[in-house]
Amino acid sequence: MTKDGKTTLAIEPATSDGALFVYGGELLQYQVVNELERIQRAGWSVQQTGGGSTSAAIRIPAKVSRVSDILGPEILQLLKNNRFAQGDMQSFRWEQAGRIPLPEGTRLRLIHEASGPETGPDKHMVRLEKPWFFRIDFVIEPIAGSAPGVVPSGLTVPADQLKELRTFHFSVVMRARFELLTSGNWQTEEHKKWAEWLFAKLQDAMSD
Repeated sequence: MTKDGKTTLAIEPATSDGALFVYGGELLQYQVVNELERIQRAGWSVQQTGGGSTSAAIRIPAKVSRVSDILGPEILQLLKNNRFAQGDMQSFRWEQAGRIPLPEGTRLRLIHEASGPETGPDKHMVRLEKPWFFRIDFVIEPIAGSAPGVVPSGLTVPADQLKELRTFHFSVVMRARFELLTSGNWQTEEHKKWAEWLFAKLQDAMSD
């Protein structure tokens, strides 16, 4: 944003490799939350692309008999420690119109586990949990970072800017655990089909 003729960064840049990996983990964690909202909400969108072309998409969520919304203000509270949700525009968006429809009784949690001998690499997680039924985790872990001047394959960058760029790789692992206690419940089969559908949609959204 611009103030008094100067550009002010809303998000301060990271200054070390460790901080850069945490920065990227938070960014991907926030992307997962945004993709969950986009995937789970029915609707349509039209996008204008370069070269005068356009594309349209229709979103039809997987059928679940009992659904309830986690509303934007609650989501924003859960995102209080994620720097990418703190700007005025993001806060306004969640407060005014944000919601994620999920199977009734599902809780949303955002988790950060710092790296350590017992926990392994730094982890940022998005967890969907319905007590007595399932726990679904989206786990973001760093893989490796490059030296300056290395960019993703297929990306073209002007030579004078290349030395300022680096590439950081992350994995996004999706896991689902269903409770044996409710394995015979009529909702369980719906939940399993929904989880498979959600994993496929999120993989499409976040793949290279």
